[in-house]
Amino acid sequence: MTDTLSIKDHEAQARIRARQWEFESAYEAIKTEVPFNLEWNNGTGYYDGAIMSGFGLRPGKLAKSYDPNSRRRIIFIGTRFGNLVLFERYTDGKNAIYVHNANHKIELIGGLNSVDVLSGNDINRIVGMIDETGEPIGDNIGLHIEAVAKIFGV
Repeated sequence: MTDTLSIKDHEAQARIRARQWEFESAYEAIKTEVPFNLEWNNGTGYYDGAIMSGFGLRPGKLAKSYDPNSRRRIIFIGTRFGNLVLFERYTDGKNAIYVHNANHKIELIGGLNSVDVLSGNDINRIVGMIDETGEPIGDNIGLHIEAVAKIFGV
């Protein structure tokens, strides 16, 4: 008997690969590394404590960290409302589940749902393109929020 994958299975695998590629490409491109702080972890595997962590990312700036306990990689995007924290939910390497923690204002202005698994497109929209120095090129969620704030005079 031969294993055959349905079109739906192939599409699911393509979505997994797209998420992995977007996250891994961004993580590798970011040069600013922040030492992991155990206080970021809320006890359920999310990093709520990193949202308002004081490591000083300006809006649109990027940084990364690594949780040695769970072996998960973390990306931070600075905004005027704190950091958006993008991370691997599990590290089994099979499903490429990426989620985020963020202040409600970031989610509202950035058009994010806190319970969704992020797609490759979501990850790209949040992080944006990154140049060879690890700096953002063009738009990311932090820069988008700044642009919206200017429009409304905030």
